[in-house]
Amino acid sequence: MQRNVTPHLETTTSIGSIALRQQLDPDAQFGFADFLLQILLAREVLLRLEREGPGDGLARNRFGLTDRIVYDMVASVLWHRNLEQAGGGDFQAAPATRAAQMDGISRFVDALDWPFGGEVRARAAEIAGLSPDELQVGVRTWDWMNGLLVPGSFFALATLGAVYELSATLRLHLPDKVVKLRHGLAGLVFPARAYWSTRCPVAKVLAPLAGVRQACGWVGPTPAPVLPGDAGGADFGRILEVRAAPPPFPRLSTNAPAPAAPVPAAPGVAGPRWDEAVPPRPAGEVVTLTALRLSEHRDPQRGAEMAPTFDASVEFTVRGAPAVLALRTNVLFVAAVACRGNAPHRIPQAARTAYRVTGLESVDLPGREAPAEGEDGPIVVIHAAGGHANEVLARAWCCQVGRNAVVWKEGGGCCFKCALLMASKEGLGLGVVIVS
Repeated sequence: MQRNVTPHLETTTSIGSIALRQQLDPDAQFGFADFLLQILLAREVLLRLEREGPGDGLARNRFGLTDRIVYDMVASVLWHRNLEQAGGGDFQAAPATRAAQMDGISRFVDALDWPFGGEVRARAAEIAGLSPDELQVGVRTWDWMNGLLVPGSFFALATLGAVYELSATLRLHLPDKVVKLRHGLAGLVFPARAYWSTRCPVAKVLAPLAGVRQACGWVGPTPAPVLPGDAGGADFGRILEVRAAPPPFPRLSTNAPAPAAPVPAAPGVAGPRWDEAVPPRPAGEVVTLTALRLSEHRDPQRGAEMAPTFDASVEFTVRGAPAVLALRTNVLFVAAVACRGNAPHRIPQAARTAYRVTGLESVDLPGREAPAEGEDGPIVVIHAAGGHANEVLARAWCCQVGRNAVVWKEGGGCCFKCALLMASKEGLGLGVVIVS
């Protein structure tokens, strides 16, 4: 399989650009038959592994499965699932598949309020009603229409390509700069709004704002950032990347915790005593988000074909004074998982030290350094329930000081004690809880 003449899917990111290469380039060094052979070989490998079972074949053969083979197996599954053989050796998606795919792209532009979304919906509805002989679409739309988008880091940009091709206005202005897909730090800026990759720190910080949604690897629409000079968002979208350090990893102890000393029962009470885990009650002060600002970072080693990189910061008004927080680190925010049993749970007094808390108001965060990390340090609980901008401020502070956090919402299915457990050294060891 590795000696096949077809390109690697990891570099092309598009099944259509390989399957239709002869139509796109008559002088291509490979054709549809070469692609189909690769798909058949990958399908055979997958069927053999499935027949042998996960306890035998997968364990014995996993070291021979290169990235290329895995990508080809994924392509073979998508091809087998969504395409049917038609006359003349051609393959076509069933009408129901094509209609579902076109409905999906319409829902995407509706959910994210995408610019020129009306043009996308109109063209998608038209394609859904055409016969196979009437279809004339670009490669990006062909991939989407047939359900052949490769999952993973390529999916978001492939979706973007389909949206641009379906819009009569946008298809003439497809972004031509290169972004590092696996880093997940891309953004697309329009004059009045912006969209960000789900793993981008700007997306993570601005996600609590009203009207911001996530779909197909994109988060938006967020307010458009303030760019240096006259470099505002292009009318048809300007693609860029945000610079941020990778997320920190908690330093957990490899030593087994010392057994807790028994707690004597109170007079007349049998068994150990328990403490209630009471969530903090914020003072209710509201902050105002005033701007997202990007400042360009010039790297002489970055080629002209690459999208420009920017450092991001978020500006607020807190108690009548301006405050700026820099998004230096691409930290992780983990939603508190619903707990089980008879919630709300309580803390045994023997484990009280593991649940020590330092409370902070979101309005007090600007200018404050992160508490020192340590196995026995208290859990930092940030009161950010005063409004959407309060939680944005709390998340921006975490990005500035480089601290991952658990995000907890009262009534969201997780009690406060279990949120503290997730953030403690007995859980994920993040040491910070944001009360949203």
